[in-house]
Amino acid sequence: MQHAAPLPILRLMGAALHDVFGNLTGLVRIAWPYYALAGLFALLGLYLARGDLLGDAVAAIAGGGTAQLILSLAGLACIVAWQRHVLLATPLRGVAPLNMRVLRYATWSFLLTLLCSLPIIAAGLLGFATDLIWHNPADGAPFSIGMPGIGLLALGALATLALFVRLNLVLPAISADDRATGLGRSWALTRGHGLRLFGLFLLLLLGLWLLGALAGMLDALLRAIADSSAEADGAPADVPLMLGAALDSALDLVSAMLGASLTAGVYRHLAGPPA
Repeated sequence: MQHAAPLPILRLMGAALHDVFGNLTGLVRIAWPYYALAGLFALLGLYLARGDLLGDAVAAIAGGGTAQLILSLAGLACIVAWQRHVLLATPLRGVAPLNMRVLRYATWSFLLTLLCSLPIIAAGLLGFATDLIWHNPADGAPFSIGMPGIGLLALGALATLALFVRLNLVLPAISADDRATGLGRSWALTRGHGLRLFGLFLLLLLGLWLLGALAGMLDALLRAIADSSAEADGAPADVPLMLGAALDSALDLVSAMLGASLTAGVYRHLAGPPA
Protein backbone atom coordinates (compact mmCIF):
# COMPACT_ATOMS: atom_id res chain seq x y z
CA MET A 1 0.00 0.00 0.00
CA GLN A 2 1.33 3.43 -0.92
CA HIS A 3 2.36 5.71 1.94
CA ALA A 4 0.22 8.86 1.90
CA ALA A 5 2.81 11.27 3.31
CA PRO A 6 5.24 12.83 0.83
CA LEU A 7 8.89 11.96 1.19
CA PRO A 8 10.65 14.37 3.59
CA ILE A 9 13.80 14.82 1.51
CA LEU A 10 15.83 16.93 3.94
CA ARG A 11 14.85 14.83 6.96
CA LEU A 12 15.80 11.60 5.20
CA MET A 13 19.12 13.05 4.09
CA GLY A 14 19.83 14.40 7.57
CA ALA A 15 18.97 11.04 9.13
CA ALA A 16 21.35 9.25 6.75
CA LEU A 17 24.18 11.67 7.61
CA HIS A 18 23.48 11.22 11.32
CA ASP A 19 23.34 7.44 10.97
CA VAL A 20 26.76 7.27 9.34
CA PHE A 21 28.80 10.03 10.94
CA GLY A 22 27.25 9.37 14.35
CA ASN A 23 28.20 5.68 14.21
CA LEU A 24 31.66 5.70 12.64
CA THR A 25 33.06 3.55 15.45
CA GLY A 26 30.42 0.92 14.71
CA LEU A 27 31.28 1.07 11.02
CA VAL A 28 34.95 0.55 11.81
CA ARG A 29 34.02 -2.35 14.09
CA ILE A 30 32.16 -4.30 11.41
CA ALA A 31 34.56 -3.50 8.58
CA TRP A 32 38.12 -3.38 9.91
CA PRO A 33 39.00 -7.10 9.54
CA TYR A 34 38.17 -7.00 5.82
CA TYR A 35 40.23 -3.87 5.31
CA ALA A 36 43.15 -5.22 7.34
CA LEU A 37 43.15 -8.39 5.21
CA ALA A 38 42.94 -6.34 2.01
CA GLY A 39 45.87 -4.24 3.20
CA LEU A 40 47.95 -7.37 3.81
CA PHE A 41 47.28 -8.60 0.28
CA ALA A 42 48.13 -5.18 -1.12
CA LEU A 43 51.47 -5.31 0.72
CA LEU A 44 51.97 -8.82 -0.61
CA GLY A 45 51.52 -7.48 -4.12
CA LEU A 46 54.21 -4.86 -3.51
CA TYR A 47 56.53 -7.53 -2.14
CA LEU A 48 55.99 -9.85 -5.13
CA ALA A 49 56.55 -7.13 -7.73
CA ARG A 50 59.87 -7.77 -9.45
CA GLY A 51 59.84 -5.27 -12.30
CA ASP A 52 59.31 -7.86 -15.02
CA LEU A 53 56.09 -8.53 -16.91
CA LEU A 54 55.34 -11.95 -15.39
CA GLY A 55 56.23 -10.89 -11.86
CA ASP A 56 54.12 -7.76 -12.07
CA ALA A 57 51.16 -9.77 -13.42
CA VAL A 58 51.41 -12.25 -10.52
CA ALA A 59 51.76 -9.39 -8.05
CA ALA A 60 48.73 -7.60 -9.49
CA ILE A 61 46.55 -10.72 -9.24
CA ALA A 62 47.77 -11.97 -5.86
CA GLY A 63 47.99 -8.48 -4.39
CA GLY A 64 45.82 -5.74 -5.81
CA GLY A 65 43.28 -8.04 -7.45
CA THR A 66 42.67 -10.07 -4.30
CA ALA A 67 42.57 -6.93 -2.18
CA GLN A 68 39.93 -5.40 -4.47
CA LEU A 69 37.83 -8.58 -4.30
CA ILE A 70 37.98 -8.50 -0.50
CA LEU A 71 36.95 -4.84 -0.46
CA SER A 72 34.00 -5.56 -2.79
CA LEU A 73 32.79 -8.35 -0.50
CA ALA A 74 33.34 -6.11 2.50
CA GLY A 75 31.19 -3.40 0.94
CA LEU A 76 28.29 -5.79 0.33
CA ALA A 77 28.51 -7.31 3.81
CA CYS A 78 28.69 -3.89 5.48
CA ILE A 79 25.76 -2.51 3.45
CA VAL A 80 23.51 -5.38 4.52
CA ALA A 81 24.65 -5.16 8.16
CA TRP A 82 24.18 -1.38 8.11
CA GLN A 83 20.67 -1.54 6.67
CA ARG A 84 19.73 -4.13 9.28
CA HIS A 85 21.06 -1.75 11.91
CA VAL A 86 18.94 1.11 10.52
CA LEU A 87 15.76 -0.92 9.93
CA LEU A 88 15.84 -3.57 12.66
CA ALA A 89 18.03 -1.82 15.26
CA THR A 90 20.54 -4.68 15.20
CA PRO A 91 23.74 -3.68 17.02
CA LEU A 92 26.92 -3.01 15.06
CA ARG A 93 28.98 -5.73 16.73
CA GLY A 94 31.49 -8.15 15.33
CA VAL A 95 32.45 -8.50 11.70
CA ALA A 96 29.76 -7.90 9.08
CA PRO A 97 28.93 -11.48 8.04
CA LEU A 98 29.10 -12.93 4.55
CA ASN A 99 26.00 -15.10 4.39
CA MET A 100 23.10 -16.06 2.10
CA ARG A 101 21.43 -12.71 2.76
CA VAL A 102 24.50 -10.94 1.35
CA LEU A 103 24.50 -13.31 -1.63
CA ARG A 104 20.83 -12.47 -2.34
CA TYR A 105 21.63 -8.77 -2.03
CA ALA A 106 24.56 -9.08 -4.46
CA THR A 107 22.48 -11.07 -6.95
CA TRP A 108 19.60 -8.60 -6.91
CA SER A 109 22.01 -5.65 -7.12
CA PHE A 110 23.48 -7.15 -10.29
CA LEU A 111 20.06 -7.89 -11.80
CA LEU A 112 18.74 -4.45 -10.88
CA THR A 113 21.78 -2.81 -12.46
CA LEU A 114 21.21 -4.75 -15.68
CA LEU A 115 17.51 -3.91 -15.73
CA CYS A 116 17.98 -0.21 -15.01
CA SER A 117 20.76 0.04 -17.62
CA LEU A 118 18.41 -0.97 -20.44
CA PRO A 119 17.28 2.62 -21.25
CA ILE A 120 20.79 4.01 -21.65
CA ILE A 121 21.86 0.92 -23.62
CA ALA A 122 18.85 1.39 -25.89
CA ALA A 123 19.71 5.08 -26.27
CA GLY A 124 23.25 4.18 -27.31
CA LEU A 125 22.06 1.60 -29.84
CA LEU A 126 19.55 4.09 -31.23
CA GLY A 127 22.33 6.67 -31.51
CA PHE A 128 24.44 4.27 -33.57
CA ALA A 129 21.47 3.29 -35.73
CA THR A 130 20.65 6.91 -36.54
CA ASP A 131 24.29 8.07 -36.87
CA LEU A 132 23.95 10.40 -33.89
CA ILE A 133 26.92 8.44 -32.56
CA TRP A 134 29.41 7.27 -35.16
CA HIS A 135 32.71 5.49 -35.47
CA ASN A 136 35.44 7.95 -36.43
CA PRO A 137 38.95 6.52 -35.87
CA ALA A 138 40.54 9.49 -37.63
CA ASP A 139 39.95 11.65 -34.54
CA GLY A 140 41.90 9.29 -32.29
CA ALA A 141 38.79 8.51 -30.22
CA PRO A 142 36.81 5.29 -30.87
CA PHE A 143 33.54 7.17 -31.31
CA SER A 144 32.32 10.68 -32.05
CA ILE A 145 29.13 12.25 -30.80
CA GLY A 146 27.35 15.55 -31.41
CA MET A 147 24.87 17.47 -29.29
CA PRO A 148 21.84 15.41 -30.49
CA GLY A 149 23.67 12.23 -29.49
CA ILE A 150 24.57 13.71 -26.11
CA GLY A 151 20.93 14.67 -25.60
CA LEU A 152 19.81 11.15 -26.48
CA LEU A 153 22.25 9.60 -24.01
CA ALA A 154 21.18 12.11 -21.35
CA LEU A 155 17.56 11.03 -21.78
CA GLY A 156 18.65 7.41 -21.46
CA ALA A 157 20.58 8.22 -18.29
CA LEU A 158 17.56 10.02 -16.80
CA ALA A 159 15.35 7.03 -17.60
CA THR A 160 17.93 4.73 -16.01
CA LEU A 161 17.97 6.78 -12.81
CA ALA A 162 14.16 6.99 -12.80
CA LEU A 163 13.92 3.20 -13.04
CA PHE A 164 16.42 2.77 -10.23
CA VAL A 165 14.66 5.10 -7.79
CA ARG A 166 11.36 3.29 -8.44
CA LEU A 167 12.75 -0.26 -8.07
CA ASN A 168 15.55 0.02 -5.52
CA LEU A 169 13.34 -0.74 -2.48
CA VAL A 170 13.91 -4.41 -3.21
CA LEU A 171 17.47 -4.05 -1.85
CA PRO A 172 16.76 -2.80 1.70
CA ALA A 173 13.85 -5.28 1.76
CA ILE A 174 16.40 -8.08 1.31
CA SER A 175 18.48 -6.71 4.19
CA ALA A 176 15.37 -6.65 6.39
CA ASP A 177 14.29 -10.19 5.33
CA ASP A 178 11.13 -8.77 3.76
CA ARG A 179 10.44 -11.33 1.03
CA ALA A 180 7.10 -9.72 0.17
CA THR A 181 8.75 -6.66 -1.38
CA GLY A 182 9.93 -7.40 -4.90
CA LEU A 183 10.19 -5.27 -8.00
CA GLY A 184 6.41 -5.04 -8.41
CA ARG A 185 5.76 -3.91 -4.85
CA SER A 186 8.69 -1.45 -5.00
CA TRP A 187 7.15 0.07 -8.13
CA ALA A 188 3.75 0.31 -6.43
CA LEU A 189 5.11 1.80 -3.19
CA THR A 190 7.06 4.51 -5.01
CA ARG A 191 4.13 5.55 -7.23
CA GLY A 192 3.51 9.27 -6.76
CA HIS A 193 6.92 9.80 -5.17
CA GLY A 194 9.03 9.64 -8.32
CA LEU A 195 10.04 13.31 -8.48
CA ARG A 196 10.96 13.48 -4.80
CA LEU A 197 12.92 10.25 -5.07
CA PHE A 198 14.67 11.60 -8.15
CA GLY A 199 15.61 14.80 -6.30
CA LEU A 200 16.71 12.84 -3.23
CA PHE A 201 19.11 10.65 -5.18
CA LEU A 202 20.43 13.61 -7.16
CA LEU A 203 21.11 15.34 -3.83
CA LEU A 204 22.92 12.20 -2.66
CA LEU A 205 25.04 12.11 -5.83
CA LEU A 206 25.92 15.77 -5.37
CA GLY A 207 26.95 15.15 -1.76
CA LEU A 208 29.08 12.17 -2.75
CA TRP A 209 30.70 14.25 -5.50
CA LEU A 210 31.61 16.95 -2.98
CA LEU A 211 32.93 14.32 -0.58
CA GLY A 212 34.98 12.83 -3.41
CA ALA A 213 36.37 16.25 -4.33
CA LEU A 214 37.46 16.83 -0.72
CA ALA A 215 39.06 13.39 -0.58
CA GLY A 216 40.85 14.14 -3.86
CA MET A 217 42.33 17.31 -2.37
CA LEU A 218 43.49 15.41 0.73
CA ASP A 219 44.90 12.65 -1.47
CA ALA A 220 46.87 15.17 -3.51
CA LEU A 221 48.15 16.80 -0.30
CA LEU A 222 49.27 13.43 1.12
CA ARG A 223 51.02 12.54 -2.13
CA ALA A 224 52.83 15.89 -2.17
CA ILE A 225 53.96 15.42 1.45
CA ALA A 226 55.09 11.84 0.74
CA ASP A 227 56.95 12.92 -2.40
CA SER A 228 58.74 15.63 -0.45
CA SER A 229 59.70 13.11 2.26
CA ALA A 230 60.95 10.67 -0.36
CA GLU A 231 63.19 13.32 -1.88
CA ALA A 232 64.45 14.39 1.55
CA ASP A 233 65.21 11.06 3.26
CA GLY A 234 64.55 8.33 0.69
CA ALA A 235 61.16 7.14 1.97
CA PRO A 236 59.57 4.35 -0.11
CA ALA A 237 57.95 5.61 -3.30
CA ASP A 238 54.95 3.33 -2.68
CA VAL A 239 53.96 5.20 0.48
CA PRO A 240 51.84 7.88 -1.28
CA LEU A 241 50.12 5.19 -3.35
CA MET A 242 49.22 3.21 -0.21
CA LEU A 243 47.99 6.34 1.55
CA GLY A 244 45.89 7.30 -1.48
CA ALA A 245 44.44 3.79 -1.75
CA ALA A 246 43.56 3.77 1.96
CA LEU A 247 41.87 7.15 1.64
CA ASP A 248 39.90 6.05 -1.42
CA SER A 249 38.81 2.83 0.32
CA ALA A 250 37.61 4.73 3.39
CA LEU A 251 35.70 7.18 1.18
CA ASP A 252 34.09 4.34 -0.77
CA LEU A 253 32.95 2.69 2.46
CA VAL A 254 31.46 5.88 3.93
CA SER A 255 29.76 6.69 0.60
CA ALA A 256 28.26 3.20 0.42
CA MET A 257 26.91 3.50 3.96
CA LEU A 258 25.35 6.89 3.17
CA GLY A 259 23.54 5.35 0.21
CA ALA A 260 22.53 2.33 2.30
CA SER A 261 21.13 4.53 5.09
CA LEU A 262 19.23 6.70 2.64
CA THR A 263 17.60 3.80 0.78
CA ALA A 264 16.77 2.14 4.09
CA GLY A 265 15.10 5.36 5.25
CA VAL A 266 13.06 5.59 2.03
CA TYR A 267 12.02 1.94 2.41
CA ARG A 268 10.93 2.47 6.02
CA HIS A 269 8.96 5.59 5.09
CA LEU A 270 7.10 3.98 2.18
CA ALA A 271 6.77 0.37 3.30
CA GLY A 272 6.55 0.96 7.04
CA PRO A 273 8.75 -0.57 9.74
CA PRO A 274 9.70 -4.16 8.86
CA ALA A 275 8.15 -6.90 10.95
